[in-house]
Amino acid sequence: MQKTRTGQIYTGKEKKVRAVLATELSNRKIAETIAQALNVPVLELHSTSNLTQEDFDNGETYISLMERNLKVLEKLFIIEENE
Repeated sequence: MQKTRTGQIYTGKEKKVRAVLATELSNRKIAETIAQALNVPVLELHSTSNLTQEDFDNGETYISLMERNLKVLEKLFIIEENE
């Protein structure tokens, strides 16, 4: 497993990855490890197939979740433009 992560980090550096994407209910440890090694942020995309109780209580809808994803993608492109 460590070799795989090392390979992901190497590929990330080679491809000049500017962020690591994770889904809302994933274990973020691996994403955070890779992001830390690449010195980039972890950005969250919502799969829209899982809703937390907090999301439900806040009245989230498919559209609002996709709008949240759009903001994440916009942030990613802003990061790319600034480098």
